[in-house]
Amino acid sequence: MCTSMRGFWTVFALLMFGALVLHEARANDNHVEVSGKGPDVVLIPGLASAGAAMQPIADDLAKCYRTHTFTLAGFAGQPANPGPQLEGWERSIADYIAHLESGKAIVIGHSLGGFLGLKLAVDHADRVQHLVVLDALPFLPAAMVPGATAEAMRPQADGMRKAITAQPPDAFKAMQQQTLATMTTHAEAVATLVDWSLASDRTAMADAYYEMFTTDLRDSVAAIRTPTLVLVPWDASQRQDAATTLELYCGQYEKLPHDEVKVVKGSCHFLTFDQPIATNWAIEQFVGKCDH
Repeated sequence: MCTSMRGFWTVFALLMFGALVLHEARANDNHVEVSGKGPDVVLIPGLASAGAAMQPIADDLAKCYRTHTFTLAGFAGQPANPGPQLEGWERSIADYIAHLESGKAIVIGHSLGGFLGLKLAVDHADRVQHLVVLDALPFLPAAMVPGATAEAMRPQADGMRKAITAQPPDAFKAMQQQTLATMTTHAEAVATLVDWSLASDRTAMADAYYEMFTTDLRDSVAAIRTPTLVLVPWDASQRQDAATTLELYCGQYEKLPHDEVKVVKGSCHFLTFDQPIATNWAIEQFVGKCDH
């Protein structure tokens, strides 16, 4: 079974209840790898992922861009920061971009990273030159529960937060193995994804889940003036066809101006592992190809 961002959280919830690197930097407790020369590109991976999940994009763009690949605080061995996770990550990434020479960057985010990209484009419009969102939605619960609201989701999200932190280590590992195996067609990547999850701070993961499920950006995206590309994975093993999947995503981004929403076929949630060539091509077409 292959699942997208929407399917990832659905499976996750059901299981719980039943390119030479030039230098390294830090932004708060985020880890950042910097490579290449040229206009700045910030890459933000998803829940419990290391920056290496974005490496295929970073390697491709580093030919003519300067890439800044984040591993978010609390994930894949990085120390967690106290307080609300989304707010802390957004603030630290915005501050990092502000200290770049140009004070702005192309932002590319996957899953949770894509959600953060949307928040950055809403709250820090002057710092986001272009935005690329890889399999993320402005309000994920609405894709699973028709009529869902942020307030109505609080009890379920709080229950999930408590369940994640309370789960015994062996059960948590088994759940991660079962869930992440559905997230990619690239079977060799599953062990690495599981290792990243096990090395992540469980509380940071649980808080991120809660905050995403109780934050609705469907109206907020109307304020985004940044050109935005949304890439939607689809694979023939999914229950619905590509057109239906695209319609669902377009519906959530209905109020976002200046957007392109495109399907990447033959991919599950981790587009960079499953379809790196197609993903890189779409990004290059959007942000500008290297001329050498």
